[in-house]
Amino acid sequence: MEEALVSLLLTEAPLAALVGDRISWNVFPQGIASPAVRLARIGGAVGLHMQGVDGLDGALVQIDVRARAPEGNDAAGMAPAMAAARAVTARLAGYRGTHAGIVFQGIFPTAQRVSADKIESELFHLVSLDFDIWSRVAA
Repeated sequence: MEEALVSLLLTEAPLAALVGDRISWNVFPQGIASPAVRLARIGGAVGLHMQGVDGLDGALVQIDVRARAPEGNDAAGMAPAMAAARAVTARLAGYRGTHAGIVFQGIFPTAQRVSADKIESELFHLVSLDFDIWSRVAA
């Protein structure tokens, strides 16, 4: 599911225009350009019904969009972070379909948070999106 999710995000033209291929799992690579997207699986379980496992994988995925504020203009980094976050949501919210060998039964937004962090002397705006993702390998 992980590779297919990144590939699915890259099919959203407005997102690809903003972040290029700067979408990674678990970390923002050091020195990466801005804005960038980080995905992390923060929870999940196999799908179950009264007769056992149903073959679906449930994942709670946190998607962080980070944008660096230009020096001397702390507020300016917020616009690209929000634009990229809106593009992520436009692509994923309610998505159901098959992509890159994975059947996405449903992708549902569950939460959004906005914050900022100062790392050394640089300010980064962060938009965190949580999605509940149900998927399985295509037959």
